[in-house]
Amino acid sequence: MKAAATDNGHGAAAASAQWTIERDGPARLRLLGPLTFANAAEVWARGTRELAGSTGDPVEIDCSGLQAVDSAALAVLVEWLGWGHRHGREVRLQRVPATLLQIARISELDELLRPD
Repeated sequence: MKAAATDNGHGAAAASAQWTIERDGPARLRLLGPLTFANAAEVWARGTRELAGSTGDPVEIDCSGLQAVDSAALAVLVEWLGWGHRHGREVRLQRVPATLLQIARISELDELLRPD
């Protein structure tokens, strides 16, 4: 399912970009496209619904399709890890882009994103 990111004052380029969350099995999600301040709230909400609807444990989130990322992407992924903890589910992040790992390292959160 695709959704267009909407402009919330963070720039026209981000607003026109497309993002997708694909379900690849009962416990696997794939993130495709940008995940930035421009669409983080929308991606977070959709991803949280997908996590809640997933079956199986652990739930794997494949991040290899992320294109443009910023610190908002880090916040979304950390929140999904927290969702798993709060709901007694293991959430595993896979193939996290190097750019996002660099942001996490600066924030001293890189250990949370490493279980690949």
